[in-house]
Formats: sequence, C-alpha cells, structure tokens
Amino acid sequence: MLVISSDYIQDQYISPDDWAFNLFMLALSARSFLKSVRPMIAVAASNSTLTVRDRKAYSLLFDIIGMSVLQFKTLLTSKTLEWVQLGPNEEMELDGEFIYWLYSGETSSSSGDCNSTSNSISSRIFGEVQFAKKLQEPLHTASKKKNKVKKVESTEVAPESRQRKIYVGQDGAVLLRISTSKLLELMNDDDELTTSIQRLVLLCMQEKLTKSCEQEDMRNSSIPVAI
Repeated sequence: MLVISSDYIQDQYISPDDWAFNLFMLALSARSFLKSVRPMIAVAASNSTLTVRDRKAYSLLFDIIGMSVLQFKTLLTSKTLEWVQLGPNEEMELDGEFIYWLYSGETSSSSGDCNSTSNSISSRIFGEVQFAKKLQEPLHTASKKKNKVKKVESTEVAPESRQRKIYVGQDGAVLLRISTSKLLELMNDDDELTTSIQRLVLLCMQEKLTKSCEQEDMRNSSIPVAI
C-alpha cells in the first residue's frame, strides 16, 4: 500500500501495469502473512490450557531447545502433537511419519532399554533419525534424488532390516507423538520454529554420538593389553 501511495503522490497517476503488479504483490504478501499467523489465531481462539503432562513435556523437551509457549500451543492446537497410550508389550514401528517422546513407562529397542526417569533427551525420543533424513531431502539435487531412488529400489528386498521398532514394557507407556508432515508444514512458515526443531535433532545426535563414544572407550579399556 505504501508503494502504491508513493507512486501516486509523486506522479498523480499510476499506469494499469503498475496497478496490476502492485496489487499482485499485495495479494501475495497478504497470503503469506495470513498463512503464517493462522496457527496463532487458532491458538487464541481455542482458549485451551496446558495440562500437567503438556507442561512437563514443554519443560523437559521443548523449553530446552528455545521453543516458546505460544509455538508449543500452536503444535498442540494443530494436532502436530498428540498424546498416545500404548498397552503392555505393544510394538511400534518407526517409518518416518512420527517422532515419539516417552512420557511415562518403559520401552526397549535395538539401542537399549529406556524408562521415563531418564534425564537424557536422546534416550527418550525416537524417530528423530528418520526425521533428520526428511530435513535433508530438499537440499539434494534432482540427480541425487534419482540416485537415491535407485539405491532404495535395489535394497527393497528386505525393508524390515532398515526399519526400527520400539517395544513397550509390561506396564505400557504414554508417549507424545509428533507428526513430521504437519511439523514440516509449520516449519515452512516459521523460521524460529525451524531453528528450534533443528536444535532438537542436533542435540539428540550429539547425545547419541557422545554415548556411543563412551561405550567404545569402555570396551577398549576392558580389553587386556599384551606386554
């Protein structure tokens, strides 16, 4: 609007081409603005309050990575975050569609056992590796994507060997489920949210790498040295 006004004040005339271009840019900007504030408007209109487990999840996971309470409420309102309860001895397959954070109970996987009393973020969150791969996909060129598709097709004979499973303990478990598709959609319009989620993935990777190095050092120290 300021650009249109300045052009009119200066020349007292705006050509039809300038009108069309400026109105198109105004409509494009308005669309982007409404798309970015729509989730926040939904949060304000919902008047929802955080439950006890919502607050605990925020303090233990999302506050650490710099996410604001408003962004956290936006994830809840948009159904990006949902609570799920699994029964005893249930299995959960990680296919990249969701990230899970263990709120209560016990789980086990190929990387070891986990319970809700653990202070390590990486030991209570599952599926972040698959999500990290999704974050990297837009950075690849078309040729790299084609090569990746060929590699996937060549190893399609045994998909189970690549997929990770989580096994729930005898008392069941409550988990916070994060939809990766909805999360990526919100990240496209929120740079601060993108930074927070990238920080979460990086933090998990760092913790797991540190744990792996410590285990490797312990194994090496337990090997007797021949003199």
